[in-house]
Amino acid sequence: MMEKIMMKVELLVVALLAAPSLQAKIRVPPPSAETLLLRALAPAATAYSAVERVQVFGATPKPKALRVRIVAMPGGRVRRDVLGAGKKPPVFSVSCDGRHTLILGRRGNKAWRGPVFEEDPRASLARVRSLYEVSVSTGGRVAKRATWRVDLRARDGRLRRSLWLDRETGLRLKRETYRPEGGLARRERFTQFKLGADAEPSVFETGVSSGTQILPLNAPPFRPRWAPEGFFLVGAEAAAMTFSDGIDVYSIEKTADGRLSVKGSLSEDDAARVLDSLEVAH
Repeated sequence: MMEKIMMKVELLVVALLAAPSLQAKIRVPPPSAETLLLRALAPAATAYSAVERVQVFGATPKPKALRVRIVAMPGGRVRRDVLGAGKKPPVFSVSCDGRHTLILGRRGNKAWRGPVFEEDPRASLARVRSLYEVSVSTGGRVAKRATWRVDLRARDGRLRRSLWLDRETGLRLKRETYRPEGGLARRERFTQFKLGADAEPSVFETGVSSGTQILPLNAPPFRPRWAPEGFFLVGAEAAAMTFSDGIDVYSIEKTADGRLSVKGSLSEDDAARVLDSLEVAH
């Protein structure tokens, strides 16, 4: 009798020890690329706060980098503060109340303000699908969160962009953009992430104090209604507009035949969206 009891105990122990390994082998099938991208391209449906590290890789061994503090609420309300060194105030801030966007520089009495250019996520998805072959795989963990990885490849097979999307919320936690020859051009990664955001409504206000020079976001000559996150106008001439986020640059330029194009390191989908947002013919 005692031998049978001991044998049952041993079998139970073996089963308990094997359970984690069996669970580890059970893989959750990824959602479709369309489902993941539609959630990522839509405004955040969940409140969150985060710190993002942005790196731009160039000719020098050490990449350029900056940190961004982000607070987001449903309804398109987002605040992005590009942080200065140490405890210095933000270099500049981007506030969106869901209707208007305000970019406020901290080093001068100048601000850029304009209406939000909303795009249906399905239109954004259609643009992505027209430019890339899309695949989904397990993305590992980013900011201690489980993710799905979505790879965007050019029609010739070159990897152009990778997105790491939170499995629970669909939020983009990490993004990498690659150069045409395959090298890493830009990385944006959440280093801290917290669901829920205790933010006062004033955080998202788009008003400015008296004495601040307000410039239009959709400024002439080309009047772009959209720019990638964190980018704002830093220079404009008759045939060119230049935008920067503090470490990276792109421009909209008019060629000799009057056509408009985007120059710089933007991915194909961002460059196409910039052109689609222009209020002038291109």
